Amino acid sequence: MDFETKLIRAEACAAAAAQLKQDGFDPDRMLEIRRQARRTIVEQFDLQTISLQGQVKLIEELGC
Repeated sequence: MDFETKLIRAEACAAAAAQLKQDGFDPDRMLEIRRQARRTIVEQFDLQTISLQGQVKLIEELGC
């Protein structure tokens, strides 16, 4: 990939990040929500009794 292509992609990425910030997106808050959801799963469910497939389904259903 040449320098010009990398520069175009970097500028597009920076513009998208700036727009997200302007719209109020807070990546730290999103990560904290995900961590809290995972803690909730661990606290509420005995994962040793649920198959791996069942755990994956549970996590997908809870949106974690």
